Amino acid sequence: MNKHTSKSPRYPDHIFHIFIFAVGLVSVLTMIELSQLLVFSLVAIVIFFIGIPHGALDVIVIEKQYIKRLPCQNYVVKRIILYGLYLLLVLACFLFWQSSPLLGLVAFYVLAILHFQEDWLELEHFFARVCLAAMLLSASAWLYSDNLSSLFKLLGNTQLDSERCVFLLKLLNSVSLLSVLLIRAFHHFVMAHIKLTFSILLAAYLLPPLAFFVAYFCAFHSILHTKQVMNDYHLSKLAFICWVTVPMVGTGLLALVFFSRFDTILALGENLFSTTFILLFALTVPHMMLTMWSKKQSRS
Repeated sequence: MNKHTSKSPRYPDHIFHIFIFAVGLVSVLTMIELSQLLVFSLVAIVIFFIGIPHGALDVIVIEKQYIKRLPCQNYVVKRIILYGLYLLLVLACFLFWQSSPLLGLVAFYVLAILHFQEDWLELEHFFARVCLAAMLLSASAWLYSDNLSSLFKLLGNTQLDSERCVFLLKLLNSVSLLSVLLIRAFHHFVMAHIKLTFSILLAAYLLPPLAFFVAYFCAFHSILHTKQVMNDYHLSKLAFICWVTVPMVGTGLLALVFFSRFDTILALGENLFSTTFILLFALTVPHMMLTMWSKKQSRS
């Protein structure tokens, strides 16, 4: 991957400002008494239109790196094979969660931690990055344990399993916090990015879990990843829009198929949150695999 220089910082000021704006917006919304259906609808819309497009850039990685490596000479066949495998993996992940919500939830957290640690590559210590990502994703367990437990139940888990998961998140947060405090590289990183680091950590501990996840995923992680891919493949804004249009339409159709199973507004409201996050999990697995493979190839 292209290395970031002082002229091209990984965390430019405008990303910080966008994140702060997003935090302010979700903070205001949390203080307004909105119906559960409206809240989950807003979450689904924001994730689909702002968060998921950065994953739609997987098409670029497939087209520019994977296709040319297949021994087959027919490009149509190559595309059928690669995109078919991608969609099969999405379907397999969706079915995996349906068969075991608890394992699906655990897998979602593990994948999210491994994926979000890549947002902090200027922190040149892998374990410290993992701990930082783990802190961000588990911080809300202290102030919002009941809220988290309710969300986990909506994802198909029992009350007991949901409470156990919240306890494990508290334990994870404690271990992660103690670990980073002992890592000198983390101290240097915080001093170099003190405004950004403390703002995100403060939001992670004080905001409700869903509010923080939406703000971080859409207003920080997705923007960082999109800028990285646009820089790596020299994409203009127009080229970016062209690349993501087709996969976004495909994702939209996939979401419609899942949501069409609910024939009433009540049923939709009860399942909107779970379907959105299970679909996000299913799309994250192949996205992470492509991202890691691409970075491995760039180093070789």
